[in-house]
Amino acid sequence: MSESNPIAQAILAYLGTHQNQPFGTCASEVAASNTLDIDDVKNTLKRLITAGEVTRRPRAGVNLASAQPTPQAQTTPQTQPPRRRRRREKEFYERIRKWMTDRKEWDYGEPIPEKGKKRPKDLRAVPDVAGVKYFAGYLDRIDVHAVEVKAAQPDSHDLSEAFRYSRFADFCYIALGKEKIRDKEKYKKYKEEARRLGLGIVEYFIESGQRKETKMVLQPTRQDPDALEKSRFLAESLHLYQCQDCGCYFHEGEGSVLDKPRSQKILQSRIVEDGLVATAKRFRCTKCMTG
Repeated sequence: MSESNPIAQAILAYLGTHQNQPFGTCASEVAASNTLDIDDVKNTLKRLITAGEVTRRPRAGVNLASAQPTPQAQTTPQTQPPRRRRRREKEFYERIRKWMTDRKEWDYGEPIPEKGKKRPKDLRAVPDVAGVKYFAGYLDRIDVHAVEVKAAQPDSHDLSEAFRYSRFADFCYIALGKEKIRDKEKYKKYKEEARRLGLGIVEYFIESGQRKETKMVLQPTRQDPDALEKSRFLAESLHLYQCQDCGCYFHEGEGSVLDKPRSQKILQSRIVEDGLVATAKRFRCTKCMTG
């Protein structure tokens, strides 16, 4: 693809000297420096990612695939069998995200990195993996799906953790390692309580790593999230915004977040007493800004 496409060549040349660039920054700088249409650049960049010539990872931006470091395999003495280490739940975030996306439960999803879970006190509940399902129509809508991943034996505390996500998520899940489900009678009660709370349950195999062995054993039911908390989670954890002009949803790299003044007359006392900020964060997509 890149050999015959001048836009692709321009993108690859740019990434040869710029690493860990956000998707939007890469597209806008390539378009500006080569006098190209930014939408053509974004579409070509997406095709390069699909073709495997460019990689895109959360928090790491876009890079040439050839520039990614290849981990070296560690050798263990043949005289000693390898010691089985305890698997940590964060090792399975990407597998759960990919499985949910591949089976069309989500249109877009991301594991939430550890630094992304450090939130103010009023938003303590942050899931391990989250995704969205986009409904396009005369009025666009997004459903938020939140997953709590566990690699230990099922515990009632898991249910309370996952249910807290209903504050901002439309659907909440628990992903459990199947090898850890040992007491069938307790697990039956566990599933009954999850069903009562409207939580979904996904079972995956800790050791095999085969996505085909991951399955949904309990479908979630729709929650009733707070609209403000939902929009805040979309912005702060998934970096998705609704354009204030056209009403469509975009990734942060596809537009700009603007500071808009709030009413001083209405909110004057609260700004002084409660520390309410005088400006609001509002998003406009690139097309609405340029059109």
